Amino acid sequence: MDLDIIPFDVLSFKVKHSRDVRAGGIKAVDICTSHFLQKGAWNDVPSHALSLNFEDDKAIIRGEPNIKWAFTAYENVGQTIASVISKDPSTLPDKIRVWSDKITQEQLLNRMMGQDYPRKFISYEDSLKECKERIESVGIRAEDFLLYTQTVSASGLLDFEWDSKELINPNESLFKWIKFESTK
Repeated sequence: MDLDIIPFDVLSFKVKHSRDVRAGGIKAVDICTSHFLQKGAWNDVPSHALSLNFEDDKAIIRGEPNIKWAFTAYENVGQTIASVISKDPSTLPDKIRVWSDKITQEQLLNRMMGQDYPRKFISYEDSLKECKERIESVGIRAEDFLLYTQTVSASGLLDFEWDSKELINPNESLFKWIKFESTK
């Protein structure tokens, strides 16, 4: 995930590490993806990791249900890494952003549970407030990581305005980006 766009401080040690490595004269390329999703496993994916959570037989949707966010299929991650290591490092930027496809929470929920599944909505603002308050009161904790990812998804920041897909895979000449299957 592109940690420079996160609206609260989480995993900043990773950003610092990359900057420190570069300051030491070593070429480092951060490969930023988004959520991971595996083709063929739409119903098997832990839904809470993908901006959906369930409470009292309702799906909790943080932010607007039709905000798009990028996902990256596992095989596209591997293919991206293979492409990166095959290139002259001097031709690569410090940060590469790739994604397979974009979907919404609503599309994912409909795919997993059907259109009639009950929903509970929490605004992005309330979700961001909850994140910041939790970080302030107890610090960054692994058990809250899914709340953080859900909030980032709700922000709309994962509907990337720029990416490196053409640098990595010009005209999809090396591999095909996996697309979301909206129906079973």
